[in-house]
Amino acid sequence: MKTPSQTRCHRWILTVAAVWILSSVTAFGQTETSESGLSAQDILQRALDYHDPLNKWSEYQGTIRLITTFGGGDQGDEIIEIRNEDFYYKSTRRRPSEIVVMGVNAGACFRSINGDPFPSDEDIISKSLSDEQIYRTYQHHLSHIGLIMTISKAGIPLEPEVVEMDFNGHPVYALHFAGDQESAIHSHWAADWIIFIDRETFSVRGYHAKWSDWPELISETIGEIVVEGIRIPSTKVYYYGSDGSHAYTDIITRP
Repeated sequence: MKTPSQTRCHRWILTVAAVWILSSVTAFGQTETSESGLSAQDILQRALDYHDPLNKWSEYQGTIRLITTFGGGDQGDEIIEIRNEDFYYKSTRRRPSEIVVMGVNAGACFRSINGDPFPSDEDIISKSLSDEQIYRTYQHHLSHIGLIMTISKAGIPLEPEVVEMDFNGHPVYALHFAGDQESAIHSHWAADWIIFIDRETFSVRGYHAKWSDWPELISETIGEIVVEGIRIPSTKVYYYGSDGSHAYTDIITRP
């Protein structure tokens, strides 16, 4: 028997599947403007204005704490520092027996375990500390803090169609970004993305992403905090797109 959250998520999957179909079949006559007359670009710009009202994302220098609870009950706790102007990223994961640090500085990856900057090959694999994994986690954490700002600059096109739907009880616009390996700035963005934008506030309510090499995910956002002028979702709940089961939950706070 499905849980209430799985049933709700299953409804989202069916609705989002319809969005992808409508976005790919022009014969269905989908509109390129919303009922209010807004185009996809208009909606995107209003979402940018909501989450980055001072237009400071390119200069963002902030630190957050990210607490993750996985479906199996395990928990992660890390401090994430990002300085966009310097292309600097640092994640510090603390556990009772170790401190794992990874990041990117001036285009080069760095990593350490309990202060040792040269972890073993075994630890690099088991703790996801390869260059590729660090870069992907960097992009993933950028999407935690500034999804709409980052995806708008990720090299993936925004489809012109505007779809109006309901997402978790909220009327939203569904914006479709069609990413691929050739155009995206990183493989993290080489996915089909549906971003759900609240029709009243233009805040991001969640997203649905389909990768070719990663589990399909649906994310629901709840609440927000403000860090360095950026409105950041304070809670994100993730479900697997395959069956609607809970994947993990992220809580973002100030450190």
